[in-house]
Amino acid sequence: MPTCNGQCPHTFPGSHLFLFIALLLTTVFNQAGAQNGAFRITDYSAVGDGITLTTLAIQSAIDAAAEAGGGRVIVPPGKYLTGGIELRDNIIFELQGGATLLGTDQLDAYATHEGTDQHGKVIQRRHLISVTGVKNVLIEDKGTINGQGKFYWETPAAPPPQWIKAKTPRPNALLEVADSENITIRDITLTNSPNWTCHIMHSQDVVVDGIRIINDLFAPNADGIDITGSQRVRVTNCDITTCDDAIVLKTWKDGQPCEDVTVTNCTLETLCAALKLGTESYADYRRITFSNCAVRTASRLFAIYVRDGGTVEDVLVSNITGSTKAPLVLNRPIQLMIAKRTPESPVGRIRNVSINQVSCETDGRILLTSIEPDRISDVRIRNLHLRYPFVEDPTAAGSDIKSAQFPTTLPEVLTAKATIVAKNIRHDLDEMKGLGTDIVCIGITESDIKYNEGNIRFIIEEAHQRDMQVFAVPSRMAGITAGQPIEPPLFGYHHPETAVLRKDGTPVVRKTHGILSSFYHPEVKNYFIETTSKMLEQFDLDGIIWDEPKSTWWEWQDFSELALKDNPEGATTSNTWRTLRTSFLISMLN
Repeated sequence: MPTCNGQCPHTFPGSHLFLFIALLLTTVFNQAGAQNGAFRITDYSAVGDGITLTTLAIQSAIDAAAEAGGGRVIVPPGKYLTGGIELRDNIIFELQGGATLLGTDQLDAYATHEGTDQHGKVIQRRHLISVTGVKNVLIEDKGTINGQGKFYWETPAAPPPQWIKAKTPRPNALLEVADSENITIRDITLTNSPNWTCHIMHSQDVVVDGIRIINDLFAPNADGIDITGSQRVRVTNCDITTCDDAIVLKTWKDGQPCEDVTVTNCTLETLCAALKLGTESYADYRRITFSNCAVRTASRLFAIYVRDGGTVEDVLVSNITGSTKAPLVLNRPIQLMIAKRTPESPVGRIRNVSINQVSCETDGRILLTSIEPDRISDVRIRNLHLRYPFVEDPTAAGSDIKSAQFPTTLPEVLTAKATIVAKNIRHDLDEMKGLGTDIVCIGITESDIKYNEGNIRFIIEEAHQRDMQVFAVPSRMAGITAGQPIEPPLFGYHHPETAVLRKDGTPVVRKTHGILSSFYHPEVKNYFIETTSKMLEQFDLDGIIWDEPKSTWWEWQDFSELALKDNPEGATTSNTWRTLRTSFLISMLN
């Protein structure tokens, strides 16, 4: 028998035969695992009992597919306890219906990548599913990734509503896509995340479609979808319930800008912001759209926060409906804010933002604020419908607020009693003045007089500082004048006896205008004169413009008893409103 350096290895009869059989079995095993390009994790010893740790088995299937140049890794129905796994290039990760990946409570079982946090601090980053530095990955099907976040939370000190505190250390995002290209995540469910849920970081051409995120509404830092410094990202058809921000864009220190991001057709529920940019804003944001989203509840429907010097520009928000019924104080339907994270932080910019067709039930204020003048410009808010059961008085809570998502350096803003509060905004008045316009018209509704006094005074003061005249346009007043916004008047609902009547005696009620009141009823005349007189007394106006009346539109005839006295066939002529307008103005002058 041959020798090796004077030492003889132990041999056994038939050892070569055993080796041959082992190699043959390995070949058959790999062929079975890779049948039709599919690699089933159960062929690599994964056990779906929810108890056995299967990290190595799942990773082996992924690695085998990668070594074959790519393939479909199948997670069949079952519960698979796992630590961190890493996907490779050209992998389809099929999480079949009935399959659940359960995050382990053993933090050292998570794959670790050295990286940074949002402010540039070097940290160890751990994720249950990591898609890092790869291309062409699809994560799909009807299965679930359950982070079992409770392992990393403190026991709540009290029942809800009560924020849950996090233990340290804990995993980072449940699923993270970082420094990758051409990634799609669709139809899966992510739940019980111990931290952020789905993080897209410094990646390009990413699609997130049809996923569900279900987290505890009081879980610590459980953001839904975070998009950090990425380009060409599309988020569609997602349903998210979570504690922290539902869908939020960020730009980190020494990171990339967020560009060409679209979010559409999502349903959201959160105790923080439903749709948000910031607060991390070291790099820029541009060409961002949010559309067609329904928000079951949130603290803010839409918000932009710039605290690190970046520029946010070319943002479109449209067709958003929802509620800010979160169990918090000082909820805000819309907020745009520029501040400084530290005294040394540069001051950023917000410009070219369009917000259109937003409907929200709220008790909070719209806040548009900047720490310096002229840093927020070209903001358009149109077709905004806010329903106020009541307007929250910010005096008590506002004076004590410490949150970095409030303009804490502007105390007058924190306690301002108005539904819209603006500070250091570059005004359209500047553009108007530059074009040679010297007159500003403000549409004022009945509810504006009651609830928006601060906003009206602000516009008047700003206009007068620019030597511009200000005229009030009574809008929807008593249901007899036209104008914007489309808001049913209060008067008609409190005085239905004043309604314009059809020939059959039924009142004329229009969806957008409410009850149309008759010119001929003395209560209408008296109310209109009293209200417009109050405008002149309450505000430093240069005059009033009475817009076109609506209760004698061509298609309506007024058959109310008072109208028929002078018009037996019903009040229909165009001269009616001209005559009555003159009568109103004479009464006001007297």
